[in-house]
Amino acid sequence: MDCSGLKLWLPCKAAITSSTQAISENLRSWLPCSSGNIDRHQDWAQHLPKVEIVKLKGITLLVTHERKDVPEPLPEGVQVVVTGHSHKPCIHEEDGVLYINPGSAGPRRFKLPISMGCVTCTAGKISGQLIDLVSDTPVVP
Repeated sequence: MDCSGLKLWLPCKAAITSSTQAISENLRSWLPCSSGNIDRHQDWAQHLPKVEIVKLKGITLLVTHERKDVPEPLPEGVQVVVTGHSHKPCIHEEDGVLYINPGSAGPRRFKLPISMGCVTCTAGKISGQLIDLVSDTPVVP
């Protein structure tokens, strides 16, 4: 991850990631994450789940690297699905569930934006936002 995005985490209550490729060992020890296609075969990633259910402040999130690994039907109570893999930022709601791929905060992939996502819950309403970290290729949800 490009460290310029870390300042955006300052007001965050929690952070999660759908891949660990560029995450330091120190961050992996406390950051809920799933294994990605690149790191899945590394010794340090063997204990990481392919799909993880995370409960934060009353919100239930399903985190997985690839969209194809999202179980159907979704486990009971999942309100947010976080995926990665394509590095293509997108956000949409489907059957009352927020789906978000925050893109990639690391090195640029192809001509895709460098971005991250944010999920908030205000007065019981869950919403998401994609955030540009570099302005030369804006996020288009």
